[in-house]
Amino acid sequence: MVNIFAMYKPVLRVLMKLAGVRPQTVEIEPGTVMNFWVPNQTSNKNTVVFIHGFAADGIITWQFQVLALARKYKVYVPDLLFFGGSITDRPERTPEFQAECVAKGLRKLGVEKCTLVGFSYGGMVGFKMAEMYPDLVESMVLTCSVMALTKSISDAGLERIGFKSWSDYLIPDSVQGVKLLFEIATYKLPRIPNFVFKDYLEVMFDNRKEQSELLEALVIDDKDFTIAQHPQRVYLLWGENDIIFNKEVVNNLKRQLGDRATLQYIEKAGHLVEAERPCTYMEDSSTSNGQDLISKLPDSLLCHILSFLSPKESVGTSILSKRWENLWTSVPNLCFSDTFVFDNGNYVNKVKCFIEFVNWVLSHRDGFAIRNCNLSCYTSHASAHLYSWTYAVIACKVQELTLKSELFRVGQLPWSLLTCKTLVVLKIHGRFMFNFPTYVCLPRLKVLHLNSVIYGDDDSMQKLFSSCPVLEDLVIKRHDWDGVGIMNIYVPSLKRLSIFSLSLRHVGNYEYKVVIKAPNLEYLEIDDHMYEDYSVNSSPSLVEACVQGVCVFGLLKGISHVKRLALSGNAMQSLAPLYDLPTFHNLTDLKLGMDDNVGWKLLPNLLQSSPNLKVLVFKDGLVKPFSKGTFQFNWNPRSCVPHCLLLHLKTIEIHNFLGTPDEVKLVTYLLGHATVLEMMTIYWYDTIMDSESQKTMVKTKDDILKSPRGSYCQVIFHHLMY
Repeated sequence: MVNIFAMYKPVLRVLMKLAGVRPQTVEIEPGTVMNFWVPNQTSNKNTVVFIHGFAADGIITWQFQVLALARKYKVYVPDLLFFGGSITDRPERTPEFQAECVAKGLRKLGVEKCTLVGFSYGGMVGFKMAEMYPDLVESMVLTCSVMALTKSISDAGLERIGFKSWSDYLIPDSVQGVKLLFEIATYKLPRIPNFVFKDYLEVMFDNRKEQSELLEALVIDDKDFTIAQHPQRVYLLWGENDIIFNKEVVNNLKRQLGDRATLQYIEKAGHLVEAERPCTYMEDSSTSNGQDLISKLPDSLLCHILSFLSPKESVGTSILSKRWENLWTSVPNLCFSDTFVFDNGNYVNKVKCFIEFVNWVLSHRDGFAIRNCNLSCYTSHASAHLYSWTYAVIACKVQELTLKSELFRVGQLPWSLLTCKTLVVLKIHGRFMFNFPTYVCLPRLKVLHLNSVIYGDDDSMQKLFSSCPVLEDLVIKRHDWDGVGIMNIYVPSLKRLSIFSLSLRHVGNYEYKVVIKAPNLEYLEIDDHMYEDYSVNSSPSLVEACVQGVCVFGLLKGISHVKRLALSGNAMQSLAPLYDLPTFHNLTDLKLGMDDNVGWKLLPNLLQSSPNLKVLVFKDGLVKPFSKGTFQFNWNPRSCVPHCLLLHLKTIEIHNFLGTPDEVKLVTYLLGHATVLEMMTIYWYDTIMDSESQKTMVKTKDDILKSPRGSYCQVIFHHLMY
């Protein structure tokens, strides 16, 4: 499954673009490159620079603050070296070097003065920037940080959190380590599934070796520390429940800074105060007007953003802040699939986790409506829950529902599915038995796709269709015996109909027949190799028909009003014995397949029966490649030239052309008798030829171009291999 944080970054990029910032790479010096988030446009606004801590890059750390301030200030967010794509080949790892690189990058971006906001490790870098570049840093907001991490402060902090080193805590190598990282850094960590921590571990801890070196260089001896005399005002904004740098640490820092510093605590917040309490953080910050742009976005817009993520990914956003904690429960689109359980072993545990996750998500919907839901199960354990999951989804007034099970055993679906008043789209794939209740009504259903469903008897199928008064798109795919002999489709509102009976076989003494009454039908596709009795009552509204399997006269007659028709090789074979075909007065586009046994025996009749034909396409070619003499060309034109050739045919396409004498004979006939033809396009069969074959190809082309023509048409050859 997709990593939620890898997926969230593009979403965050869009949000930042809307807020007015974009990423930009700055070369500090040869071998040292830093990534900055910078304003989209230049302005005279005051500048705010945000410097992140150790557990995440700049924009992940400060996303809410950037969204709140980007319209009032020029906001810059650097990624420190070895975070978020910033790298160097220099050996230095000290906060001084980080400060130097950030300052040089800001200078190159045209920043002359700024207010600096630093968090944790970023605060230590910020103190160094203020000391080294007092003309650049006008004022500071420091959160949960210190001037320098002396050994005494470091040892006390590690003892409080129960770790031997900062690398063990800040660069975890396990899911439990990531979870502990956030539990220590927050006041109250919400319930978060372990996969969220797993995804965080996979994405957020690159450059482990270099980051470990940064932490080693961070701790200094107490005797090497001197209190710098900062001219800037410093606003200390602290999580009241921070145990890493607790109240004793911040009070000591305030004494060191003297009158230049102001201290403000935020209640019910730990070390990650800017993420845990972003709204309060902005309200209490001296650089903020208290406005949080993301808090102003309506739930509907935020849910729309989350709808582009999978359920797992949208649930993962609950860790971002309290603003997002429960938003995922009202996301309108849900898609669940257990296909991932087949990867990398541990099948049983993965299936169990999948089932628990789906149950958990659906149980937390709290009545929020679902627009689109996809439930796809490929394992028996998960498929056993489709009944209850479907019931839960229907209770949420679902509009579009897809149910899929690849199991061969028969399954059941709840009756409430067939009385759902909100369903607009329903797609079912699997051996589900339709046990119809007394009352069946789907008043809003417009799209119905049924694949491998078991109906029970002929009446059951028609009962379902007649209960859909506004149905427009119907797809029926039948494989094994499903209880239906006579397929009766009477749907006045139907516009598109597709029937596939691929592996269906006769069973017992049933009567087999297809009856279609659809007066408003516009598109019809049939791929049927079993039924030989068709009764089709369509109207002149029929625009396009495609017959892939067997085509009987009743079917052909029923679609004689069609404007565009495609016949496969199988259809051509089944129609070959017929001499008199129905007349297709409206037909303008004809696309033909090819069959080995009958060849083009039917073509003269088709042309004669299509008096207004304008476009003729031989989609499979005129002969079958490598048929080794088994192909029967069977081209015998009638003595009278078809009406369409004389008055209407303007375009001919021939694919997979080999240049055989039979092909040339047919091509020259069409060129010679099509008196209004404008273009013939011939696509050579794409194969590698020897020099002799290429010479033959060139000669064939010349013979065709020199042949007599009934019109001044253009002949174009494609994929000529010489």
